[in-house]
Amino acid sequence: GLGTGTIEAGPGFALSWQVGTLRLLADAAYYLQNQTSDYAGADYLDYQAGFEFPVGERSTLQMVVKGNTARITDGDGSREVRLKGRYMLSRKVAWDAYLMGGLTSNAATAGAGIAVGFLF
Repeated sequence: GLGTGTIEAGPGFALSWQVGTLRLLADAAYYLQNQTSDYAGADYLDYQAGFEFPVGERSTLQMVVKGNTARITDGDGSREVRLKGRYMLSRKVAWDAYLMGGLTSNAATAGAGIAVGFLF
């Protein structure tokens, strides 16, 4: 992980299912992580599930619950809820933005982000 001196890698999967204009989605990955003398890393499961729907010809809204099991030995997992928006500038370029709220004590209380995505 970034700044920890550990290496994380592992398998994952993503599923989506279209029901009318609503798209249900889920993904998960199990990360294997080594430990260092300064960082007691633990193998962990990272997951999210939610739904997405169009709000215009070029925009979508998505609501997901995102979480993970403990990333360190004797730690706790975290969960948060995210509301994401996407606006397609073109067929290959999108603006993404999200608002989040923590559902557990070790998740951030609130947050936000914005990004430009290039789709392949």
